[in-house]
Amino acid sequence: VYANEYNNFGANYGMRIFEIRLANIEGQNEFSEIKFSQEGNAMTNGDAATITVTLLNKVGGVIEADADIRLTCDDESVVIAEKEDATNVFTVSATTSGSYTLKAEATVGEITLTATYDLSVAYNWRGVENIAANKDIRGRLNANTEQYPVNNPVANAIDGNLETYYQYNGEWGGGDSWLVVDLGDEYMVEAIGAAYGETSNGKCVFGYATDATAILNKIDADGTDFRWTDFTENTGWEETNQLERSSNATVTYEYAAPVVARYILVRDADNPQGRPCVNEIYVKGEVRSTPVATAIELSASDNHVVTGTEVALTAVVKDQYGAEMTGETVSFSC
Repeated sequence: VYANEYNNFGANYGMRIFEIRLANIEGQNEFSEIKFSQEGNAMTNGDAATITVTLLNKVGGVIEADADIRLTCDDESVVIAEKEDATNVFTVSATTSGSYTLKAEATVGEITLTATYDLSVAYNWRGVENIAANKDIRGRLNANTEQYPVNNPVANAIDGNLETYYQYNGEWGGGDSWLVVDLGDEYMVEAIGAAYGETSNGKCVFGYATDATAILNKIDADGTDFRWTDFTENTGWEETNQLERSSNATVTYEYAAPVVARYILVRDADNPQGRPCVNEIYVKGEVRSTPVATAIELSASDNHVVTGTEVALTAVVKDQYGAEMTGETVSFSC
């Protein structure tokens, strides 16, 4: 061990060796681990991501030997392009946003290992008409505006303009800032998203309602510092579970089937950094047309009967949005 350069750490310190260790490196090139890496930012549906599968030996070195590497996904909607010969780079694309699991299986010599990778596919809002753009927006206005030059942060948040944003000086560790967007009409809403800016790590909740008159009147009556938790009668809101969010990223929630909504809610569930910043609210959907009957779902109490017995038949009429319609007359024939 030869120390050939003095580090000038201080007059009282010279070169010191505290320990010398020798290790048995036999088998250091044996295949022992599969490592994933993803190039670029978060993947969005409709786009492609490059996934690199790297094989490591026992001391963390990359194995350069020829290996048989296979990559699969737990969902057939995720397409994995065949890799080029003798490469460990795969091209992955997904048409639907969500969480998926990739599985890599690799064989080097007589050793075969597997590893999984959680792939997150974000909703791609490019090319989607944002029906929340330029709509009326309401929210909690922090009464303490000394830290901000803008007295009315909600008035400064123009939905449809990414250069404006809503920022609330929330309590550390708490979460009580919120925004309500009035779409102006009832829509069949398919997805809700919020683009967050700086200092926005934490959790959020999305929601919708067909009528928000009660809460809007309550806001007007209580003034500029109305807390969502102050309003205990906020019935009629259908809210999601808490969603993880991160700074400078978009959080999206897609409904399994379109929901009827006029008012869209984006609120905090947790603010570890204290000052969430919402740059934009996205809503995908179409104006709700007058419901018309488009399908009948028929079920029976028993589909195996014998002569002399009765079976109950139930018919459910569905509209074009898949919702059950009432008051419709259904006749049966055999």
